[in-house]
Amino acid sequence: MQSLAPISNKNLLLQDKVDYITFDEFKILLNAVDTKLKRSQRPNGLRNQYVRDRNKLLLMVMWTSGARISDVLNIRTLDIDNDKMTLTYRIKKRQGKLHTISLDNSIMYQAINYIHKWKVEGYLFKSGSSSKTIRREQVHNLLREYSKIAMIRPVHAHLFRHGIAMYLLKKGVPMEMIAYRLGHSNVQTTAKFYARIDHDVERGFIEQVVPNMLDDE
Repeated sequence: MQSLAPISNKNLLLQDKVDYITFDEFKILLNAVDTKLKRSQRPNGLRNQYVRDRNKLLLMVMWTSGARISDVLNIRTLDIDNDKMTLTYRIKKRQGKLHTISLDNSIMYQAINYIHKWKVEGYLFKSGSSSKTIRREQVHNLLREYSKIAMIRPVHAHLFRHGIAMYLLKKGVPMEMIAYRLGHSNVQTTAKFYARIDHDVERGFIEQVVPNMLDDE
């Protein structure tokens, strides 16, 4: 069991409560992508099926990577290493610093399948037949539409970044690992946003470390 390292900076000031999407909301949004295709006039059209596959992978990468949307949209197919099971991308906010994170089997399968199926080269999330990546405004509009289809509150891209951080925290992942995943330069930056422990986080962590407080075995 890995331990959560203490945050040593006594002057650390926590931000106001962070808004984020839950894992359930993420899954509901994925389903909304399929629902939109089914409701279209040409659900079997190749163009519509490509957009469906692209947008589902986009949401998956936004969630699993925790990367900012501007960085996600600049990912290229060559940034995904199938052998090492990694994704390497540039963090725009850190002067284009290269950042490598691990990918699990499920997201790797989805990415490689999408690339091979649609013969994608260059940018991973292309705007139709264009060689350019889709724009942030397009992602904003897509998320607004999927939120409406899913009948949930309006969701924007940065909530995915906050969402995966809170998801990992609730699973007991150490703050240092979350900081690395998000591409933060130090753990204090991460803790400012996510160090507010709610009762679910507390219960999950304590049950793993001290399952019975009345028994010192």
